[in-house]
Amino acid sequence: MTNEKPSYKCPICDEDDLGVTVEYIHVDYFTTWVSCDCGQSDEGAAVRTYHTMTVCERQGTLDDDHHYDLEPAEEVESLGEEEDDYELLCPDCLEEASEGDWEVEMESEESEDCDTEVHVWCGGCGREIEFGWSHPDRGGRIWPAECPNFNPWQCWPEPRFVESWHGKGWLRPVSIEEAAAGLGIATVEVAKLIESGQLFRHPKCQELATDAFGLQEFEKTKK
Repeated sequence: MTNEKPSYKCPICDEDDLGVTVEYIHVDYFTTWVSCDCGQSDEGAAVRTYHTMTVCERQGTLDDDHHYDLEPAEEVESLGEEEDDYELLCPDCLEEASEGDWEVEMESEESEDCDTEVHVWCGGCGREIEFGWSHPDRGGRIWPAECPNFNPWQCWPEPRFVESWHGKGWLRPVSIEEAAAGLGIATVEVAKLIESGQLFRHPKCQELATDAFGLQEFEKTKK
């Protein structure tokens, strides 16, 4: 992609700004325990580990160079907590303990973010817009599909758009040589599979080729 100045214009509302939302689940891990005063257990009367889950969101805008700047995270929704482990080591001391006797420590080094979703949307009408990344694994800059300099073969799709891009012929072609290496068979066999319709044929590649999604679907049929 050589043109660094996309001039996005929404076909519905004429807005030229694009917004970016990153939503994820933040997980914190905790250990809580009650002391054992009778000496039966050095680890405590009872030890419980659990984690809490919170949906967080960061919003921002996409600039003309396809970089995005996000505001600090906001907590959107608490998903509660889940118990990971529970050990009862001294029933007598636990029975005598009150709720206020439980001590809690957060395992800050184990906190993590997961289930990340990234959305690009029109700053006017809020329409979601498909997009890809300049590097694999959601790396680099964002390339919205509605920008005039968008080239799907020069970026990697946001994961939830892979099947959509497959249907449009937007996924990068996988040559029969690459497909053969991935499937562990001869190139002539890959060619036969494509020509017979057993393996997806890339609709926008002049040479005989498939794509990554087509390979995944083919391998599913062989399991």
